[in-house]
Amino acid sequence: NPTVWTMFIFFHVIVGTLFLADIVWLYSNWSLGDSTTLQWGIAVGLVIVWGLLYLAGSIGKKKGKTGMRALYGFMLETIGDGSGSEIENEIEKENGLNVATNTSPKTQLPQKANPGIS
Repeated sequence: NPTVWTMFIFFHVIVGTLFLADIVWLYSNWSLGDSTTLQWGIAVGLVIVWGLLYLAGSIGKKKGKTGMRALYGFMLETIGDGSGSEIENEIEKENGLNVATNTSPKTQLPQKANPGIS
């Protein structure tokens, strides 16, 4: 959903801007000889928030990977590249399906080592 990803970028920009403002505030207090405990706490908190945003984005990206690959394959087929079926085969492999028979590996029949010899 583009709205969700725009929101994540907005939050990253806000956290980054607040972090820069906090670092300026921290340096000002440090150069004046005042206490910087509050500014250090805010800086650490903003780094933790950024880490949580990054983690949430990574989870969302992983959840949407199959759908994005399917869209990419559709795009390739639509523009006439012909590579869309390769992308679909890769998706099926990731999902544990046998591309040739479209069955799961557990239901496949065992193959003979050399089909020419009985």
